Amino acid sequence: GGGHDQAKLLLELQKENRELRVQLAKQQQKLLTIQAETLAAANNNKICQTPPSISSLMTPPSALTAQQKKKPRHSLLSGTCFTPESTKKGKAEEAVKELQL
Repeated sequence: GGGHDQAKLLLELQKENRELRVQLAKQQQKLLTIQAETLAAANNNKICQTPPSISSLMTPPSALTAQQKKKPRHSLLSGTCFTPESTKKGKAEEAVKELQL
C-alpha cells in the first residue's frame, strides 16, 4: 500500500503549503508597511534639505565665500538640517578660508 502513504504525504504537503502562504502574506504586509514608512521618512528628509544648502554645494568655492559675506544668515539655514552634507560643506569652507589667508 505505497499509494496510501503518498496520499497522506500529499495532504501534509498541502497543509504545510497553506501555512507557508499565510506566513508569506504576513511578511509581505510587513514589508509593505516598512516600505511606506521609509518612503514617508525619505519625503520628510527631502523637505528638510533647504535649496540654499544644495545650491551652495554646486557653486565654486570663490562664489561660496562671496555669498557668505553678503548673507551671514545663510550658513545658519543649512546648519538646521543635520545632514552629513552640511558637515562636509563646513569643512570645505574652512579649507577655503585657510587657502585665501
